[in-house]
Amino acid sequence: MAVTGGMATLTGSMKGLTLNPSSSSSFMTGESSGLSPKFVPCGCPAVTQPLTIEAAHKKGAGSTKNGRDSISKRLGVKIYGDQPAKPGAIIVRQRGTKFHAGKNVGIGRDYTIFSLIDGLVKFEKLGADRKQISVYPITEEKVENPNSRRVKRREEFRAKREKRKAYQLANFFAESGLVLASADPSEQFVLASVPEETEEEIAQC
Repeated sequence: MAVTGGMATLTGSMKGLTLNPSSSSSFMTGESSGLSPKFVPCGCPAVTQPLTIEAAHKKGAGSTKNGRDSISKRLGVKIYGDQPAKPGAIIVRQRGTKFHAGKNVGIGRDYTIFSLIDGLVKFEKLGADRKQISVYPITEEKVENPNSRRVKRREEFRAKREKRKAYQLANFFAESGLVLASADPSEQFVLASVPEETEEEIAQC
């Protein structure tokens, strides 16, 4: 009787179970709503592993301070306007055609402009936003500016030199008894000697 009562109790408790895999209360699959496990958070932080990227080769450890002392390109204008240039002389080193090639100049593969003849460099305006460089031969001597400092200094030294010569000449005439005589101030001076008194003139006095 006891065994029969236990079997009856077990059968009654298993009445709500089914072997259908699609059922949500399947005992075999463990998908029962009453038996589903729940996530219980803990107080310790989650451990994250660093991201590693594997490559086919291993890069060597090099210094990060190398390669900072490269040679300068030395670009820019080498011969300015109204300055003489010889054949083959570099006028401008540039990247791109900031200055275009004009008359009597050549341009290299690296856009370097150089002179083809012996002459003076001229920077000219070509259109609204272009500049060109030309070299013109020297046909006549360059006229100096009369108001320049060099010309004024030269004139000052010339005036001092003439004044010194006149002073020395006057001293020489005073010592030798000669007199400077000139009818016109613009004409050259003429040397004249003072005549000596004769005995008759002395007797008359």
